Amino acid sequence: MPAESLSPANSPDHWDIIEGQGSLFHPAYAGVTLGLLHGSQPDALVLCHDPTRKAINGFPHIPIVAPKEALAPYLSAHA
Repeated sequence: MPAESLSPANSPDHWDIIEGQGSLFHPAYAGVTLGLLHGSQPDALVLCHDPTRKAINGFPHIPIVAPKEALAPYLSAHA
């Protein structure tokens, strides 16, 4: 069952953990990530970051966005 069907329908005291492997800044996965943000209607977000990576895997010309700079776009996209 898709996340957008499960998450909003649950009671307020119930938590669903919805994992995403992409990023709003990843050219191949941004659409999937945005869909999860909209569909699951999260009350909380956990952003993960590998500090040793300098660029997105498979896209060496696209630098990793630091968590401090990524937070505002994520909060804006899920609103």
